[in-house]
Amino acid sequence: MKINTTLTALVIGLASAAVTQALPPGPLVSSPNPVFISGSTAFRAQVYAGLQDMGLSPQSTDGSGNNIFTFTGTPNNNTLSNYQGGLDANLTSGVVTVYCSFDGSAQGVDECTVPTMQQNFEDVGHGGGVATFTHGSDIAFSDVEQASTFFPSPTLNEIISVGAASTGVDQGIAVQPFMWGANQYAAAKITSINNYQANNLLSAGQCGLNFWTGTNADYATKIKLTGRDDTSGTRITAQQLVPYLTGVAIVQWTVGGGVGTPNTAGNTGAWALAPADALGAHDSGYGSGGNVGKALGSLGVPGSDTSLVVGYVSFADGKGLVDAGALNAGTVQGSALIYDNINPILSTSPFEYNIPAVQNGSYPFWSYEHLYEGANVSTGSFIDADFGPGLVLGIDYEISKQVLSTPQTAILEENMDVYRQYDGGPINHF
Repeated sequence: MKINTTLTALVIGLASAAVTQALPPGPLVSSPNPVFISGSTAFRAQVYAGLQDMGLSPQSTDGSGNNIFTFTGTPNNNTLSNYQGGLDANLTSGVVTVYCSFDGSAQGVDECTVPTMQQNFEDVGHGGGVATFTHGSDIAFSDVEQASTFFPSPTLNEIISVGAASTGVDQGIAVQPFMWGANQYAAAKITSINNYQANNLLSAGQCGLNFWTGTNADYATKIKLTGRDDTSGTRITAQQLVPYLTGVAIVQWTVGGGVGTPNTAGNTGAWALAPADALGAHDSGYGSGGNVGKALGSLGVPGSDTSLVVGYVSFADGKGLVDAGALNAGTVQGSALIYDNINPILSTSPFEYNIPAVQNGSYPFWSYEHLYEGANVSTGSFIDADFGPGLVLGIDYEISKQVLSTPQTAILEENMDVYRQYDGGPINHF
């Protein structure tokens, strides 16, 4: 497998002040350097910030919380010139238009293995993703290795970070931590979750509170599971650690039984079993971790429904549920659950994720973030040699600025004391 050595990272949801501009009407597919990006929804805020560090500007109606957004401009070194040598000169010599449409890690890998697969990107003539056009993907971010998805071939080229290369692990561009979260009602009853409890939730969609308390009378009180669709790297990572076979149906609940953004049309009402998909009767789930956080935050759920619900999200997507200073508008604050005897939150004031526990190997719920190139992207092309490494540089710069209380939501690989050889595998110390 060909590997590009480039600077790394997984941006932490930090964003420099956004400079926005109105883009010309219509999709800019005639741009001399269009780039189409898909994949991990957990990573979209990092991409948004990294593109700004490259000197590009988002469409005025777009934001880092969007699943679809578009950037354009001539890359420059105003921000990155003093960081790891800055952008390659070949990248800063012309206009670049970057279309992003995040739809899940495994889905992004699929779109890279099948270059003719079309997906929706933003038609900038209408703004804010109101209208879309279809196109194939050039690169995709994934929370898991290609081998962990349903789409293991053809083997895709991968861009890795300098940190990954220096450790000799050659895994991805950064480390992405995850957590189990609980809604307000579940948080009042439980503070932790283990793999035995998680396995029962995945297989049945709910299990008795007695699995936590050991009290027979608590069997009648049910804990329900909500989560992601089967293209999600977050879901794949959660299943691998339990362990629960990936590619096998699970059972989940969603707000009103829909899978769109909670509190929008068709996505309101009491918790109900999720729709069917190709894997099973109630296997479907939300298309983004942000929507899992909103669901756990009771958006769209009537006050009369006091269901106890837990779910799995990335540190980045979990901020809108568990960080009082970053709650999604209208969301009721939930709680992070202790997992494997480690609390993923180090402090609530200031809010800090437990990054040290990920770094030292005591908290196992994490994966490497990967950046794959489409099968049609040739070695030495603009995307392979210039844009891809430049984007990773911007992302790497963002993560390098973080401190625990930002809150930090990702880790440079060179700052890890441990590594994994494969997704969900044993944690080893360097």
